[in-house]
Amino acid sequence: MAEDNPNILNKYEKYFKKKNVPYYSFLNGLLCLNKLKEHKCNKCKKIFVITDLRMPHMDGAELATELKKLNFKDKLSIHLVTAEDC
Repeated sequence: MAEDNPNILNKYEKYFKKKNVPYYSFLNGLLCLNKLKEHKCNKCKKIFVITDLRMPHMDGAELATELKKLNFKDKLSIHLVTAEDC
């Protein structure tokens, strides 16, 4: 999850903890991208990314573009969300 609002990020974290779903959380898209590059996700069955559209350092659209370049193939699912009016 990439979300620059700590309150919203906390809500996501509580939800995934309650559902016993493993996750990583980041305050911007660049941190998320770097972790996925490092982790490589070779053993992951599915990579589900929830990202805010508007964030500092790297927004959700830029993150989605960069994640597609990592060649995760059918494992990757990206969901862009925003609390702002577009």
